[in-house]
Amino acid sequence: MGLIFLDQRLASKTPGGGAANYTAMRLATTLIQFPVGLVAAALSFAVLPTLTEHVRAGNTERFKDTLLLGFRIGLLLMIPAAAGLIVLREPIVALLFQHHNYSQQDAARTAIALQNYAYQLPFVALDQLLIAAFYARKNTIIPVVVGMISILGYLAVALPFWSTIGMPALAFANTVQNSVHAIILLILLRMAIGHLRVREIIPTVLKILVATATMVTIAWGAQIILGHFKVFSLDRLLGQFLTVAIAGGLAVLVYLGVVLLLRIEEIGLVKDAVMAKLGRK
Repeated sequence: MGLIFLDQRLASKTPGGGAANYTAMRLATTLIQFPVGLVAAALSFAVLPTLTEHVRAGNTERFKDTLLLGFRIGLLLMIPAAAGLIVLREPIVALLFQHHNYSQQDAARTAIALQNYAYQLPFVALDQLLIAAFYARKNTIIPVVVGMISILGYLAVALPFWSTIGMPALAFANTVQNSVHAIILLILLRMAIGHLRVREIIPTVLKILVATATMVTIAWGAQIILGHFKVFSLDRLLGQFLTVAIAGGLAVLVYLGVVLLLRIEEIGLVKDAVMAKLGRK
């Protein structure tokens, strides 16, 4: 609670309009929480029972296999989510918030905050899985202690730059805090159970990055092309909706296409999970 109060206090005093900056950070946080809850939290809850079962059986290798599978699925979903929010931040924010008294300048602030928050999403996916790994080992203290230590990451960015860079620095400070939390947990888990074989996921991560880069290129190019037509103007609700729908839709299709072309096996597991939720096993 103390850090939340400090973040709010610093945001309210940032240059360029403290109250508006705080509102931008709050709205951007709301957008970031959507993929965090939909992917990261859901994935950690899904793997926790299996991790706990492996711990009870004393099967460390199966424990690592499950955790690595979670890493691959988490990154498969969260890397493009982060990239998509960044490249489509302006039309997304305009569509959702730029109405009534919420001006273009307010939307621009929120888009900047969203960009700086979005960088943390892949790390948050890993972090949630690592927290589940410690919980499965009946160790709830370490994640809390690491949470306190990772506050230093926030302070290292926020305190020197809140009065100069302003609101973007505070948003990025939160990204540093959560990313540091994941990195420290990864190091501590390795110390506890030995080599995690993280290198095994590198080929998958590289394929994900290729697919994401292709997706971003298409989404960025689509926005430029659509911007030449008045109907897609971000000054109007219809233009905002059409830009998000067309550019975002193309981005999703391209990402899925490249993922299938590169034969990233984890996409099949995601499909099966979605179908199971829909009752179409």
